[in-house]
Amino acid sequence: MTEESRNRPELVIKAVGPLLVLAGLIFGVIQFQATAKLDREAAQRDAKKPFYEQQLALYLEATDVTSRISAPFSEDDKRAAVLRFWQLYWGQLALVESPEVERAMVSFKNVLVDTTLTDEDRATLLRDKTISLAHKCRNSLKESWNVELLDIPGR
Repeated sequence: MTEESRNRPELVIKAVGPLLVLAGLIFGVIQFQATAKLDREAAQRDAKKPFYEQQLALYLEATDVTSRISAPFSEDDKRAAVLRFWQLYWGQLALVESPEVERAMVSFKNVLVDTTLTDEDRATLLRDKTISLAHKCRNSLKESWNVELLDIPGR
């Protein structure tokens, strides 16, 4: 066995050692960056949580109010719901609504104020607009909360 062949394993060990250290450093940096990214994403979710909770509450209220207008229990209930609809329409809901929900609210409002409609036609259209608004709110929440929801039967 020659001197050169006896030193070959030693040379390989000397070369592999620094490579392993370098690989460890690279892995550590990659791991640190991945953890930092997850921490930033968690912080962003936490910061957005109050907005999303308010959005959910106002969407629920908007669909409740429009359903009470389109299928009222009494005339007093309908009057109170119409009042609250206008408050949501011109106020709080505008802070959190998606463009699709905004269009659905405008569409509902257009039927509500249309004086050319008969009471029967208005009632039918308002019910349709209420369901449309509920679906738009659902889709908006699905996107905001980044969740998968079950499909609504019949759609």
